[in-house]
Amino acid sequence: RRIPLPEGTVQATLRLDLIAIDDWALEGLELAVNGRPVLRQRFSSRPDLVEAQVTEVLGGDGIMLRTSLDPPKPLGFAHGDAALDDTRLVVEMAVVTPGEELTLTVTPLPAEGGETSAPAWAVDNLIVVAASLP
Repeated sequence: RRIPLPEGTVQATLRLDLIAIDDWALEGLELAVNGRPVLRQRFSSRPDLVEAQVTEVLGGDGIMLRTSLDPPKPLGFAHGDAALDDTRLVVEMAVVTPGEELTLTVTPLPAEGGETSAPAWAVDNLIVVAASLP
């Protein structure tokens, strides 16, 4: 997703939710800003794998990042089995001197040694605030 920023922007602050929908077995998502990976998250709602979820914050020069992983719960997509619960990762990020636009890319990652396809996922509640000097 390309996000144009107003002229003179010195910092962009973003908040978004990455949602792993239904059954995940440590497959992941990688979030990149302007082509640079800044975050990798492994998801699972399976009771035997929940503790094995991993958040890898890569960040980088001019990028500050904070995350919060909610426990799996039914969010209204599919339900009836704990493995079908959905998992939400809240991402808050500040990008200093972002340029004229930000490009956000989410790339599915297979489970270690697993298949190349990823389960369903979504981005929700994307908020971008651009700051400039007076």
